[in-house]
Amino acid sequence: MKADHQLLLPEQQEVLRLYRVFLEQARYRRVDELVKVAESCWAELRAWQVPLAQGALRTYRGGLERWQGRRLFPFGRYLLQRGWLEEERSDAQERRIATLPEPTAGQLSGYVREMRRKNLAEGTIAHRVWVIVRWLKRCGREEQADLNRIDRDCVELMIERAQDQGHSPGTINEQLGDIEAFFAYLRREGLLAGNPILRRHRLAEPEALPRALAPGEVVRFLEVITESQDRAIFLLLLRTGMRGGELVGLRVGDVDLDRRTLYIRHGIAKMAKSRVVYFSDDASAALGAWLKERGVVPTERLFFCWPTLSLTRGTINWRFQRYRRLAGIVPPYTAHSLRHTFATELLNAGVSLVSVQELLGHERISTTQIYARLSGAVKQAEYIAAMVQIQRRHALAVEGRAEEVSGVLAP
Repeated sequence: MKADHQLLLPEQQEVLRLYRVFLEQARYRRVDELVKVAESCWAELRAWQVPLAQGALRTYRGGLERWQGRRLFPFGRYLLQRGWLEEERSDAQERRIATLPEPTAGQLSGYVREMRRKNLAEGTIAHRVWVIVRWLKRCGREEQADLNRIDRDCVELMIERAQDQGHSPGTINEQLGDIEAFFAYLRREGLLAGNPILRRHRLAEPEALPRALAPGEVVRFLEVITESQDRAIFLLLLRTGMRGGELVGLRVGDVDLDRRTLYIRHGIAKMAKSRVVYFSDDASAALGAWLKERGVVPTERLFFCWPTLSLTRGTINWRFQRYRRLAGIVPPYTAHSLRHTFATELLNAGVSLVSVQELLGHERISTTQIYARLSGAVKQAEYIAAMVQIQRRHALAVEGRAEEVSGVLAP
């Protein structure tokens, strides 16, 4: 860290100074870990050759490309979030689209503009672009340049290649839906003669029920969580049924501790639909403790990691798996299983299917009905009550009291 500092340009020395601040704010618990991170990034810091325009970090973009997948990536996010560095929102998408030949690249750009006009979330748009480009790459170059050349045989070839890459039937069907929506857009615009994706291209999916934690597993899982922020995160997921992507987008202003409600804003909610969810006493206590410990930090996000002051779904699931192992829970649950647990426990408690649908933010009630197959408590109680009446009816019939039989099962 001390060698060859004089060889750096003044602007690069300023970057190094900011990197030192970044490491200090990272709050690494072990000195050797800090040194390891610093040494691994030092060569890349010196490799940046693009000078700062007028000494301003705002236009310093020389290392953005090299950050991807490397240990400087958190440092890049640190600079971006503080306005010291600029990165256009659509850069990654435009580069991905540019790998397609014309006029397909232009058509896909038009589809992106339409999705933005419809106010779809940026994450949804980025995912669809990634799926479309990846699937079109499975065709020949001629088909990529002229989408009218894509026929049913070509679609089947794309599906087979996706299967060869190990994608599940559910994933393939979901991605086929994204491709079909793109082709439908082209047909509306008069750029495509017909949609080559047909109903028969959908794959049969094995019927799998969502996995919900048992009550004893929930208790053991919560017992091993000692950190204030993590306890608030997992209790909110368990008591509100939020998706992980919705939780990481929460801001402090979205919380109403007095009314015990959370406002899931447009833009972070799936399908861009805002909604209000409620949380319980234990979640309220955990959230209050975290807000008190959180103090004043330079971010509006409710939950975050140092030093990037952000949080990802991957980080949440990584922490979930760590606590799951500590609790000795064997089944391969994920953090999303807490949402399944929430829905199942509400239905077991007798909450109506419509209310559960609204709390989960499902667009169709058929999606919520899947959880009804897990809610064994209600079904068992109804079954036992019915059996009591049926057995009594049989007993009356045996005793010859036919006049009373018809009234036994009356509502």
